[in-house]
Order: sequence, then C-alpha cells, then structure tokens
Amino acid sequence: MDGARITRITVVMDGDEVCIRCSGEIDLVAAPRLRTAVDVALELGTLCWIDLRNIDFIDSSGIHQLLYAQRQAVIRNACLLIAPARTTAVMRPFELLGLMERLPFAFRAPRPQRRGRFTRHRISRHVDGIPVLVTTDAHQSRP
Repeated sequence: MDGARITRITVVMDGDEVCIRCSGEIDLVAAPRLRTAVDVALELGTLCWIDLRNIDFIDSSGIHQLLYAQRQAVIRNACLLIAPARTTAVMRPFELLGLMERLPFAFRAPRPQRRGRFTRHRISRHVDGIPVLVTTDAHQSRP
C-alpha cells in the first residue's frame, strides 16, 4: 500500500505480564512474525497482551493469527488480552465477523504501556528477528 508504515512487532516483558506491541500493518507478510511473537510471549508469561492500538490495517491473515493466539493461550493455560486498534476502519472486520465477542478485547492499556515515562527496556534476545525486551525500571508503582 502507498504510504504504509513499516510493520513493527516487539515482545515486551514486565514481570509475568508480556505484551506484543504491533504497529503498521498486519498482513500476509507480517502475520508469520506475529505468530512467532505469540509463541515467544506465551512461553515467557502467564498474562499475554497483544497491543493493536497502533496498527493501521489488518487482513484475514492477521485476524487468523489472533485466533491462533487465543487457541494457544487456552492450550497453555495462559490469559490472553487484546488491546483493540484505535480506528474503526481496523476494528470493523472484527465486528462484521462477530469476533468482538469471541476474541478477548480489553479496553485498558497493557502494563508495559501504562508505566511512567521513565520506564526503560533492554533487549534480552531476538527470536526470528523479533526483539524481546525486558522492563528494567521496576521501582515505579503499578496502577
């Protein structure tokens, strides 16, 4: 697409809460990276967020990966929550497909996003090109 933003997918750990931050477009090209991030996140924590607030576009392959994430969370006895996209254009396919009630959308920010402006992360490792970040500034109080 013309003017499309570069897709970024990052896994951020904060205690037992893990957040997959997504931005740009989740399409056929980015979907395998989202799947890898889901697998990594579910290995790292018992509460996993997929943060879609900064995505501009999602197609059926991206939606398929969210359904995959939900199935994997059930299999691994983990909790999965999805922070919805900010635009109605991105959320409309979920409504049309009846997925607003099926997928675990939560309307609060994931913990790594709620922290104060001084929160720092360090790269712990890369998994198939996806950076895994660890919160290093844990002295701030949690809401």
